[in-house]
Amino acid sequence: MGTLEVRSLSQIRNGVLIFDEISFAVPDGHAAAIVGPALAGKTSLLRVIAGVERSDGGDVLLDGQSLLRLPPERRRLGFLFDDLALFENMTVRENVMFGLRMHRRNRVDRLRRTDDVLDALGLAGRAQRKPRDLSPGERKRLAFARAVAPEPSLLLLDEPTAGVEEVEREAWRQELAEALRALHVTTLIATSDMRDAVILADDLVLLAEGQLLQTGTVARVLQGPASIEAARLAGYVTLVRGDVAEGFVVEPGVGSIAFPAGFPLRQHAAVMAHPTALFGVPGGSGLGSGVSGTLIRARPDGPVYLLEVRLDDRTVALRWEWDLTPPPPGTLVEIAVRPGTLRFFNDTPAPRVRNTESPAADVERFATLAPRAVAGTDAPGPKTPPPPIPMDIADSPAEETEGEGPAAETGSSGTPATEAASEQIEPAVTSKTASDSAPTPRPERPNATVDEPARIRPPRPTPPATRPGASSTSSYGPAPTTPPPPASEGQPRARPAD
Repeated sequence: MGTLEVRSLSQIRNGVLIFDEISFAVPDGHAAAIVGPALAGKTSLLRVIAGVERSDGGDVLLDGQSLLRLPPERRRLGFLFDDLALFENMTVRENVMFGLRMHRRNRVDRLRRTDDVLDALGLAGRAQRKPRDLSPGERKRLAFARAVAPEPSLLLLDEPTAGVEEVEREAWRQELAEALRALHVTTLIATSDMRDAVILADDLVLLAEGQLLQTGTVARVLQGPASIEAARLAGYVTLVRGDVAEGFVVEPGVGSIAFPAGFPLRQHAAVMAHPTALFGVPGGSGLGSGVSGTLIRARPDGPVYLLEVRLDDRTVALRWEWDLTPPPPGTLVEIAVRPGTLRFFNDTPAPRVRNTESPAADVERFATLAPRAVAGTDAPGPKTPPPPIPMDIADSPAEETEGEGPAAETGSSGTPATEAASEQIEPAVTSKTASDSAPTPRPERPNATVDEPARIRPPRPTPPATRPGASSTSSYGPAPTTPPPPASEGQPRARPAD
């Protein structure tokens, strides 16, 4: 067992920044899930920790010892690869015993441990089969069995439910969660499926385009996303996105939603909600939030229906529980929102290029439920001091208005719902600024353009060439040497350069 600390870890591959200064910690025995879209850098981060790939800055500590200074075989970790990396020419039993043999366990201990693991994962009856004879779910179980058999101090799981058939996926997810609780091993999971994170993990690490967006417990991150980008990863959808006028966020053709008085929204803002808190109601019922759209279609979901409603250039899904018969397509449907679940964000563009002279991130842009829900509040381990607050914020009198800060919410009718939020998530909203509770997340990383190239840290310089004949070793064995070319007849052989 051990506490995992990732400190300012960065990687550059072929001149492309894969991830940049990632820092978080996973307490002993906890499971943390790195959640992000494709190409966010999740798998590369795991492979650097495992020693399969190299880093270009930062460090990884396990119980205070740097893993990056150790060869992969001495890092005391188990790795479930996304592609499984099973030995197809070995039996199921031999695949599991391979890891034990690499850890120099005696034969009797290897046999006993292999039988215990196979029996626990339901593979005892298939011990003599080859991996090609197993179903996708059984192959995933075999890869997991091989990873946990040596009893590692750190377990890395890359997309642990990917490739499993839909009918087996939920059962495997629950089985995996039970196994992690029984093992009580520090675990880091990389996944693009939020359901995996919710069921398997205690903590979340939100990652996008190689940038850390937010860390915290699963409940805290899902209830209080720190930015628009973090909210999208958490599954939130946009109800209204437009100008702020007279206490409302207004989007022509969609509707308007009121926000609490004194809340520091600027000229443009976005109001987001989670689909589990959205309901369709008939027009004119008086229960709507001020947002309405056109019904595209209704699809059954058990005894109720899910409605797909068009809001301008986007579609949102909401439950229809008004009666057992949904309205026909083309009907105008109003959207009701469970009180206390709306999230407001300043919709101002973040700086597009990171460099040493770029201004600090805008604290007010990351508006969420309460000041303590800002990114990094729940992240264990050492805290990084927040960047200086921009002058336009620092000069404003934050104490003058009750409830000002980086967060607020309203109910479905548009009235303030701070009291309701206090009941759901302790403590009540205060007037602290984001700098009092946690570091501000880095601005989102841009896509490089011709006019505005991304500035990244250059790769490390290549070490000088090794003198021919001198020994040069690595974790994978001695590096080959190139003898000097033979001298032509009648000419002395050239002496190698020093």
